[in-house]
Amino acid sequence: MARAAAEIEPAAAEIAQELFARTNSEQIHALDALLRARVEALGRTPLREEVVRELRWLLHIQACCRRAFNELAVLAYDGRHPKHWLWRSHKRYILDRVEPGQRVLDVGSGASAYLLWMAEKGCVVTGCDIRPDRVELARSLMQHPNLRFELRDAVADPPRGQYDWLICSHVIEHIDDPVAFLKGLSPCAPRLIVCVPPLDNAWEKVMLRDLGLPWMDDADHRREYTPELLEEQLTAAGWRVEDLRAGVDIKATAVRAEAEQR
Repeated sequence: MARAAAEIEPAAAEIAQELFARTNSEQIHALDALLRARVEALGRTPLREEVVRELRWLLHIQACCRRAFNELAVLAYDGRHPKHWLWRSHKRYILDRVEPGQRVLDVGSGASAYLLWMAEKGCVVTGCDIRPDRVELARSLMQHPNLRFELRDAVADPPRGQYDWLICSHVIEHIDDPVAFLKGLSPCAPRLIVCVPPLDNAWEKVMLRDLGLPWMDDADHRREYTPELLEEQLTAAGWRVEDLRAGVDIKATAVRAEAEQR
């Protein structure tokens, strides 16, 4: 297998160089012709297994295109991914709930601009992330007196200190045991905002899951969510849901049950 891969790499590079020398229009037509030829080669009544195999191949092509698209998007905005810097409405749910002067802890913060926007609003914000490259990028892109970042594995070493808000935006879908994770974070703050990816937000995902193919939005996702599943996990972790909304993603605001009893 290793020898085959070693033999394929030079051949692939040679084909790529040949296509790269063509015009954009010729490259697009060549790709379209290839895709059409592969579909036609299946015949009019292909076996289901053959179709599934072709779909799996096409998913690899899609992943390559998506990777290139994201890399170019970051280049277009000087290292800032437009998903995290232009799409302000996507984070409006969070921004509308935090208030000036409040202390905010964002776990799995990455390098999203809403951290800076909260700091500019007057919040005192701490972002923590397990990945050194993300923390380094966040520090290079965002500087504000109200904003700091720390490198931390919040699963193995939960944050300490007291905050007014805890935020987990697109984090718990990557966690093996989200209930234990959310429970472990509860001493940090009495209020929580969670955002997660929805389960069936596109027909393609439903089809791919039915065919036994990779279907989640991210290969690292352990699960994707329904509103019911999110509320169930929050409740099991000792949080009472105050607000729950489904749209581009699923968002919830919750209060620590213990805090209500005091």
